[in-house]
Amino acid sequence: MAMSTDMKLTSFRKYFLTFLILAAVAYFTYLFAYILGIVFISILLATLFDPVISYLESKGIKRLFATLLTFLSVLLLFYFLLASFIPKLATQFDSFMQTFRHISLQENIAALEKEVKKILPFLPDSFLYHKIELIITKGIDSSFYALGQSFSGLFAAVALLVILPFTTFFIAKDKFMLLKGLVSLFPNNSFEMSYTVVKRVTDKLSHYVRGWIIDAAFVGIACGIGFWIIGIENSIILGLIAGIGHLIPYLGPIIGGIPALLISIVQFGNISALPAIVIVVLFIYTMDNGFVQPYVFSKNVDIHPLFIILIIIGGGELFGITGMLFAVPAVTIIRTAIKEYYFARKNFKLYNTA
Repeated sequence: MAMSTDMKLTSFRKYFLTFLILAAVAYFTYLFAYILGIVFISILLATLFDPVISYLESKGIKRLFATLLTFLSVLLLFYFLLASFIPKLATQFDSFMQTFRHISLQENIAALEKEVKKILPFLPDSFLYHKIELIITKGIDSSFYALGQSFSGLFAAVALLVILPFTTFFIAKDKFMLLKGLVSLFPNNSFEMSYTVVKRVTDKLSHYVRGWIIDAAFVGIACGIGFWIIGIENSIILGLIAGIGHLIPYLGPIIGGIPALLISIVQFGNISALPAIVIVVLFIYTMDNGFVQPYVFSKNVDIHPLFIILIIIGGGELFGITGMLFAVPAVTIIRTAIKEYYFARKNFKLYNTA
């Protein structure tokens, strides 16, 4: 009986200690969220470049020079892409801004309300205008608080742009040294197990980042082509907005579709392009969610698309936009670490008992 009580106490202490460790990690993450965010983004970018760096290294080039060559190649690629597309992009961006300067909000809301009332005649007069007016009023009230935060936000953004390339470079260059340092934190008798876990986590993260970029590129290109086919102006900018917006999974077509609708109202003077825009957005959304994304993520992170949606929603509820961006890679890391830990521990024990 006493032995059973001791076992229960030991089990309770173990679970309580685990809870304390998790709580401490969560508190530490909250306190240093900005710094950890920079490190996390740097790790994602470093894993994206790692296959190229490793390939150059396999050809006899030292990792330092392989990393430098990769970074210089990326900079040159961006330079040539910008040199090729900036004139066109600048023209479309100027047209894009001119379009929004000439939007008469009240007139367009009235036109949109008129079209909606043809379908739903039971709605009261000016229902849409009053609703939007309320939203704008709340937005103005909250903007005073946001203005007070803008200087610190601007400083943080500039600091991010300056620091991020350096942290990414050193993480990419010193990959093996950092992995060795991480593995050395574990006891010597679990070296093989800890190395396996760390290796599998970094591999999964690398696959996720590549899949993430491929999926966002598909949505951006597809939206740009789709809006160009139906005759919406500024299709390159709209595609770019959709692609960047899709870095938050599942939102790209919607983020691209909203400005496309606003531009079409000014371009055609009515909402006649709305059905075509909805068809384009729904088609791309269906293609992405039904074929591209399940294939990309099932190949790279082995998580069902339904769970990915729930993870993104949960991340958004807890940490806002940042949570939506990093929820899936964070869960991928935790899931892979736990799975590989138990697998490696089991096999390590079998190896020792053989």
